[in-house]
Amino acid sequence: MSVPDKCVSVIGCGNMGSKIARVLAGSRFTWAWNRNAARVDRLAPFGVHRAGSAGSAVAVSRTVLLVLADYEAAEAVLAEVPASAFEGTTFVNLITGTVTEATRFAQFINQRGGDYLEGSIWATPSMIGDPGTVIACSGRESVYLESRSVLRTLGGASCFLGAEVGLANVMEAGFPGAFCMAAHAAFAQLARTAADSGASWDAIAAAVEPAVDLLAKSLHESVARLSKGAHETDQASIDVYLAAALKYDQTLRDGRGNASSPFIGALISVLRKASGDGFGELGPSALGVDRAFRSQPNT
Repeated sequence: MSVPDKCVSVIGCGNMGSKIARVLAGSRFTWAWNRNAARVDRLAPFGVHRAGSAGSAVAVSRTVLLVLADYEAAEAVLAEVPASAFEGTTFVNLITGTVTEATRFAQFINQRGGDYLEGSIWATPSMIGDPGTVIACSGRESVYLESRSVLRTLGGASCFLGAEVGLANVMEAGFPGAFCMAAHAAFAQLARTAADSGASWDAIAAAVEPAVDLLAKSLHESVARLSKGAHETDQASIDVYLAAALKYDQTLRDGRGNASSPFIGALISVLRKASGDGFGELGPSALGVDRAFRSQPNT
């Protein structure tokens, strides 16, 4: 059967999968499949067509986006699809998982004759389709280039990371994952503390942009220093950070909430370790040098 180039399928229609299907339907003939068919039927007003089975969703499209709960669910769904349907089809996996899972799943797809991209969505559903949204992919570059127009419909800043299939997982874990999630959690706690201490919500909202701007500038500087292995600084050193963090901890304990944040405690622990190991006069980029700073036990 001839498959139109503009045809795309989405397997999995939770919140993210549903938004992906809706955005794609704006410019492509879009099929979707979900075990609960009612989720797909709700997308009909947006131009999304319900596939009768996962197999038919694969058979009618050159590009299939997987937006399921986990790799195990994806493998179970695709195990029911005839191997002949995989030939000539690119599977873009948008499930959050580990490097090991991605590597194993890529083999599962490739052994059946399909092409594979591991994808990482750096966004919430409301951001899908925005020009600044990133879907970061790893795998064969030629496969990425063939799928790029679809991916950039979903996120205008989508990019290719490299050939190692698990690289998208590592980048997601590090940046939209651990980094952004920890920052969001810390912000929510500390915003509440500021409000309890008398700050208005307008003042807290106004603090977001300058704080993020300060962070962005310092992070770009850290990337430059890490890439060169040069961590000397005439700005704030690790010891300066440590002294400030201790004051922040005490400030929070002295406030109305009479309690600090676990994020401040973790920061102090890392900074003390670095200072004690002789890194105190270097800039904070030096925290990326010693694995001991990055291997705190889970508690």
